[in-house]
Amino acid sequence: MPIQKIDAFDFDGTLVSINSFHLFLIFLGVHSIVHFRFIVLSKLLMAIFARLSKKTSHLDFKRQIHSIGLLLTEDQIRIFFKWLSPFRRDCVFDALKRSNEDPESCTVIASAAPYAYMKYAKFYFAADFVISFGDPRNLNPLLFDNTGERKLINIAARLTTNPLRLNRVYTDHIDDLPLTLVAEEVVLVRPKSEFPEALAARSVKFRVIQ
Repeated sequence: MPIQKIDAFDFDGTLVSINSFHLFLIFLGVHSIVHFRFIVLSKLLMAIFARLSKKTSHLDFKRQIHSIGLLLTEDQIRIFFKWLSPFRRDCVFDALKRSNEDPESCTVIASAAPYAYMKYAKFYFAADFVISFGDPRNLNPLLFDNTGERKLINIAARLTTNPLRLNRVYTDHIDDLPLTLVAEEVVLVRPKSEFPEALAARSVKFRVIQ
């Protein structure tokens, strides 16, 4: 059956209430110490120090952490998702599940979080596709962050849909403004005031989940 509806869900701040990348940094550190992987720990600490001292950009830092994360096995990433599970936002997860169960819908998790762990997210958060930073199937996967217009481009490329029209978007962050402008329904999850204001200025209807 051809796809009639595309429902897109942001990850950090939307499907989970925290920044998963920050938790992943802690996980990498703990995992490296517990398993005596001191070379990995050294690379992690050097990357963090370079970022804190502003010797590297946020994008380069994310590339480095993504590279370290790719060294983990699926079983190890499964443990990380157990760390994430207490932060799952159930109301959004339930909406994701309903979308995934609709035979006429395509459910997409679109995130700026690294592919190193997001490549397994569809097994823990029922989705047809996961589009994330560093995914080799993205256009220019490591040159750009998977945010804003670039996120929209990567969704369209993966689904081979042009022009892209979304049925529903769930997000918390104004970076996803380009997605909301091509959506039939917009659901904001605990957004900062600037996001509703930006949508209202563009006459985009939305509802808010607190």
